[in-house]
Amino acid sequence: MIFFKLAILIFVGLIFANVIEKIGLPKVSAYFLTGVLLGPSVTGFLTVDDLNSLQIVSQVALACICFGIGKSFNYNEIKGYGARIIVLTLFESLTTSVFVFAVLFFVLRQSFEVSILLAAIAAATAPAVPLMVLRQFKAKGALSKTIIPIVGLDDVVCVVVFGLSLAIVKASGGTEETLGYATLHMIINIFVTLITGVTLGYIFSLIIKELDKKSDILILTIGIATLGVGLALMFELELIILSITTGTIVANFVPKSDAIFDNLTSNFMPPLFLVFFGISAASLELAYLADVSLIGIVYILARGLGKVAGSAIGANVGKFPAVVKKYLGMAILSQAGVGIGLAVIVRQELGEVGQRVYTIALAGVLVYEIIGPLLTKYAVKRAGEI
Repeated sequence: MIFFKLAILIFVGLIFANVIEKIGLPKVSAYFLTGVLLGPSVTGFLTVDDLNSLQIVSQVALACICFGIGKSFNYNEIKGYGARIIVLTLFESLTTSVFVFAVLFFVLRQSFEVSILLAAIAAATAPAVPLMVLRQFKAKGALSKTIIPIVGLDDVVCVVVFGLSLAIVKASGGTEETLGYATLHMIINIFVTLITGVTLGYIFSLIIKELDKKSDILILTIGIATLGVGLALMFELELIILSITTGTIVANFVPKSDAIFDNLTSNFMPPLFLVFFGISAASLELAYLADVSLIGIVYILARGLGKVAGSAIGANVGKFPAVVKKYLGMAILSQAGVGIGLAVIVRQELGEVGQRVYTIALAGVLVYEIIGPLLTKYAVKRAGEI
């Protein structure tokens, strides 16, 4: 029955995507709409149990998507940016977190715990959304070239900021877990994640020497991505960082790696995008929109302003082209994946405070998943890149 429902998700998504594309909108919006309509919040065709069963499919899809992002970290492509790309990422991410915290804590007088955790989650960006929009509309230019590495690095910064924020909240809340211990645990986790990603990339580079058929290389790519999912789940590693790291190693140390990424993008990614966004959207509960108070609305607006302002400041400091200064923040507002995962962690570990943070964060994810793809397309179009 679960495969029948997955097939319906794919067929409905395909129909919606073709209708959406004819009016010039991003296909990802159609995939998102399909998931919402078929999910528990609307028709209930896909139940919570169904979605739990399909999570492994969604995880493999996310791993392949993030593996593809690794292509953007090819040294030959980004060496012109140098440290500027890191500077831009730090300004974009940290400005968002600082601004959200300041608004919630100093203006709305929210608790320190709620303010700092929402500020950390606010930094997260959904890398798959801009990637798909850029791919669909064949966007090329300074802004498009900057977006993909930024969303990859952005989530690394977000994970670090969130880890520190959660550690501070736990230490201040009187738990047995000290700030030093929690920080050390986070550092070790990220280190092991990076080492695992590098190792998988190295294994890929060894095996591919024995392969020459595109079909075999595609199977190897999916196999490595799936192995990454298994290791991430087994050892509680950061899947997005692990997969991007693996892709980065392949991009830099495997000859003619462009053909590998093009093979994945052309022959396997389209159905993956549909399934990933469909399942992700179906998992969101629309009821959270009804629960959003003034605080939630302000959080959503503050995050958007923080992204736009932080991107503009970082691009100015890093001396990026004018189109990056103007439109980068608008292009990377989508938030799912890491954002949802971090919100779930907070809910699981912090009781009432965690539930409050989860509700507001999920409302933000819903809003930005609806408007994010449209804003990404608008940004690259205004930049003259489609």
